[in-house]
Amino acid sequence: MNKNTIFLYLHIPKTGGTSLIKHIEKNYKPEERMFLDGKTLGIDIKKPKKDHEYYMGHFKKYLSKYKETDLKKVKVVYSAIIPYGIHKYFSKNPKYITIIRDPLKRAISYYNYYLTTYYNESSSRRNTDFFRYKFLVNGKIPSFKVWVSKKYGNSNSLIEQTTMFQFFNSLGYLNNEELASITSKFYFVGITKRLSDDLPFLYHEMGFNKYFLNQNISRKYYQLEDKDSELINILNKKNEVDNKLYNNALRFNDRFKKDNPDFKKKVNEVKRKRIFILPYTQIRYDYKDTLRHISLNIKTRSSTYTKALDYIKVKLNRDPLIQ
Repeated sequence: MNKNTIFLYLHIPKTGGTSLIKHIEKNYKPEERMFLDGKTLGIDIKKPKKDHEYYMGHFKKYLSKYKETDLKKVKVVYSAIIPYGIHKYFSKNPKYITIIRDPLKRAISYYNYYLTTYYNESSSRRNTDFFRYKFLVNGKIPSFKVWVSKKYGNSNSLIEQTTMFQFFNSLGYLNNEELASITSKFYFVGITKRLSDDLPFLYHEMGFNKYFLNQNISRKYYQLEDKDSELINILNKKNEVDNKLYNNALRFNDRFKKDNPDFKKKVNEVKRKRIFILPYTQIRYDYKDTLRHISLNIKTRSSTYTKALDYIKVKLNRDPLIQ
């Protein structure tokens, strides 16, 4: 990694980027990374309509707390709410990176993520703003169709439930007139279905030497069936621009790999190192997550065990019925 480079990772939710965040936080020192969440920036979760000016204003206010000497130490900024243009406030060569996913699969993954998170929470924490504003409908667990209708891709949706186009648009990366040029703002755009190569490449570029297991894999509670043509039509309509955006990203990803003949070499180098290093770094630097993965592995091997746990959770927490 070039010492005069700063990476700006725009994390689009449910694209597989949590694994990259885990590696950032385990490989960089605290003073070398800047994480921008809603709490840090003072973002109001209840305010759905936010634009580039809104996010940039909060970022500049947050940045005023930093000394110039501290800003020079930052090697990466990562967040789901990075407004385009923040690179101007760092005296380094910027490299914006992101990961894009098939729009239909992303929407389904988001719903399954909320269900997984909801079921894993205690009953006392299921009434927090996180679930009230992002998932529940009238205080109950919505079906996927209801969630898509009420929460996903609407003009008043929170940024976490927007389509990828709405997401990029609110943060200043594009508008309707420049849809095809979004990739010009990024050094690299990874593709979720290609992460077996795209993540190792980013690990190489960012100079990682500690490796960890993949993160945030939600249980597949819901899977879309072909016979539900009405729901598919609703999703395709909401994802119309996203589908064009996704196809642009695929072409950009292909072109990047063609224009960088050492791409595969870097990927294979990381893969070889990861085989030997991961067991040690996973246990040494994140033993809690190691135990969690062992537990999840047991659950995947025993359906009876999983059903029993789910039954107990439902009885103890008295889940509301799915609408």
